Amino acid sequence: MKHIILIFTLLMISILSAQEWSGPINISNTVEQDYDPEFCIDNDGVLHCVWSFKIEQNYRKIYYSKSENDGETWSEPYSISQNNELWMASPKITSDSQNNLYITYTYNCGNPYQTEIYFVKFNGLDWSEPVSISGTYNGSNNSTIITDNSNRVYAFWFWFGPYGQIYYRYLDNDQWGEIICPYGETDDFYIICEAVVDSENNLHCVGAFNYSWQTSYDEKTSYYFFDYQNNNWQKPIVLGYDTCWQGCDIALDSNEYPHIVWRQYVNSNIPPNAGTLYSYFDGQNWTEPEIIVEDSWRQVIVIDNNDIIHLVEKEKYDTGSAIVHYLVYYTNINNIWQGIIIVESENVASLPKLEIINNKLYLIYFNSDNPSVTDIYFMKKDITTNMIEDNFINILSYKNISLSQNYPNPFNPHTKINFSLKKGGKTTLKIFNVKGQFVKLLIHEKLLSNDHSVNWDGKDDTGKQVSSGVYFYKLKAGDFETTKKMLLMK
Repeated sequence: MKHIILIFTLLMISILSAQEWSGPINISNTVEQDYDPEFCIDNDGVLHCVWSFKIEQNYRKIYYSKSENDGETWSEPYSISQNNELWMASPKITSDSQNNLYITYTYNCGNPYQTEIYFVKFNGLDWSEPVSISGTYNGSNNSTIITDNSNRVYAFWFWFGPYGQIYYRYLDNDQWGEIICPYGETDDFYIICEAVVDSENNLHCVGAFNYSWQTSYDEKTSYYFFDYQNNNWQKPIVLGYDTCWQGCDIALDSNEYPHIVWRQYVNSNIPPNAGTLYSYFDGQNWTEPEIIVEDSWRQVIVIDNNDIIHLVEKEKYDTGSAIVHYLVYYTNINNIWQGIIIVESENVASLPKLEIINNKLYLIYFNSDNPSVTDIYFMKKDITTNMIEDNFINILSYKNISLSQNYPNPFNPHTKINFSLKKGGKTTLKIFNVKGQFVKLLIHEKLLSNDHSVNWDGKDDTGKQVSSGVYFYKLKAGDFETTKKMLLMK
């Protein structure tokens, strides 16, 4: 029996260690402002990071640094944009099977009507001269770059011309193809923000779509699919309404089904219903979008080999004396979302970028406690990979809070929600519907460490009885958050 207890204790310690993020490492380390971080990991495990460095108001360069020891140390930042004037921004980076690097960025952001998409390649020894790849489409921005399994490099961008359209071209054997507009130059709005490639070289993309965008600004989070074999773009699938395309991401699970997260705006008179929404393709249909957290920005998502979802996003909280910004890390295990704060900033922490390689999570973001100085930081985290660890992950993740399933469930119209706090403090318990809209605030106060219980009568904050359907209840206490779903059936 003692041996079993010892093994259990050692297992707990090892898993707890695996759950921790490393301390932040400053990559840029300047006395100025660094923005727009992006990174990739090549086949040798080398980390490559690019960002925009502010020198003057309308003068910024694109800098590059790499780490050959798993992010422990980084090379001296190097300017790859080779400019002595103008504003360069929003770099994107990818690598191929030969570890060549490909970077795109927006050129001349100080003049939004003259912006272009520039391209640079690094072959391991030399950087190429920056060249424009957007042709005559002045006003191009928001580039995205990705490499498929055949080393074809796709470069996408958005042209804010009379149409508001996606344009792209691809690089094969160091030769750029023609510029392509996949959906034709219409009055509709199309943009691709992030893309992933599957084993058959098909592209899965997330962005936004809008009919007649010049008269209506209701941008809709949308999924785009490129059929590689048939060289065909399918019609975009709309997943969300009143959404922000600057904060969406996509990942593939072990079946190569896409999972998408995005930010939804406040779009009704019942605040706060802005937040992170999530949907995935189950092999036949897209699931109904569910909310993870309200009032969030800049969502990024990856999925590990066990199909556990990992997500990082920016959130903010009003402490009463100041607004504190956080980066919060979430996982989804057994359909339960759980979150923990990993970065805190008195000024701003934002633009997280997340990658997963060899059972490790790699995170790059910018952070600032002083408005005049902003730096690029790196963190990493080992993740659990076997079923034994998965059985205990909830125990460790909820070491401060425990949320029980409501009872009865399904219910009509009353139900009870029980939870436990191992550490007292400010606690909130909120109800949301499946569209992510706020329904009811059940608790918003300081609670003592103890077992707690609250009843919900199926009414919203205005006292109106809600309709039948799925609802989510979210508990936040200290650095931890968790969500469960329930069913109101009349």
